[in-house]
Amino acid sequence: MKKVISVISSLILSASLLAGCGASSAPAPTTAAAPETQAPETKAPAASYSIAIVQQLSHSSLDEIRTAVAAELKARADAAGIELTVSEYNGQNDPTMLGQIGAPAMDNKVDMIIPIATLAAQTMVTTAEGTDTPIVFAACSDPVTAGLTGLDKVTGTSDALNTPFILDM
Repeated sequence: MKKVISVISSLILSASLLAGCGASSAPAPTTAAAPETQAPETKAPAASYSIAIVQQLSHSSLDEIRTAVAAELKARADAAGIELTVSEYNGQNDPTMLGQIGAPAMDNKVDMIIPIATLAAQTMVTTAEGTDTPIVFAACSDPVTAGLTGLDKVTGTSDALNTPFILDM
């Protein structure tokens, strides 16, 4: 379980860093699949996991992070033969709604929560308090001030810019 969580966590961190780099608007090339001569093997999933992605609000950069994380998780799960259920939620920037999202996720015993943006991360940390549910946040500008560091089973990425460094360049 720890190995799967660490792999998923590293994927999320990588995907959230890459998601901020922008996306191409060009359509992906399509290729025709060659006809198969044999029926594909079907394997029973080795394990089953459930992940809740909780987005603070609709915003193009946050939407891109959510989409990239969900797609990468599904691709990696398929490649590893893991059955993965990804539930996506949007709190519409309402703390009450974010709290209402967190309660059912905990009731459903999700294996991991991925909050996107600071308020969503703070709310999900509070909701998961006292449980072993790992939280991997993305796009938190100041995780230290938000109280998201130094916590067991909580990690993530910051979208903070080093403005003095940029201005000095």
